[in-house]
Amino acid sequence: MRPIVQNIVTGSGVLTGNNPVVLDMYQNPMNVSVVARSTGNNSGTIQISYDDPFAAYASSYSGNATWTNSGVVAPGATTILQYSGAPIRALRYAPGGPTNSGALVLTVIQAGLTA
Repeated sequence: MRPIVQNIVTGSGVLTGNNPVVLDMYQNPMNVSVVARSTGNNSGTIQISYDDPFAAYASSYSGNATWTNSGVVAPGATTILQYSGAPIRALRYAPGGPTNSGALVLTVIQAGLTA
């Protein structure tokens, strides 16, 4: 899989460029690497979901899916996360609050062998 890169900008309570990254849950083995690079006063969490983004109830996947906090992104820092074995269906960045300002670059790479 080619890297998926999201440029997320926050400021004054406005968040742009932040959509769930849908993963291939059939990739075996499941190997996902996430790098979140924060600038400015931008902090939050990386969240994962095991819910199906293509199910009938997913008309608003961001709102209807169950999201679990998985990693913390500190202001001005780089966070690296690795997921393996679990069939994660999607992940996203959740901002820490309305006072966030700056940018966050979220890079996701999924690798594995198909059976």
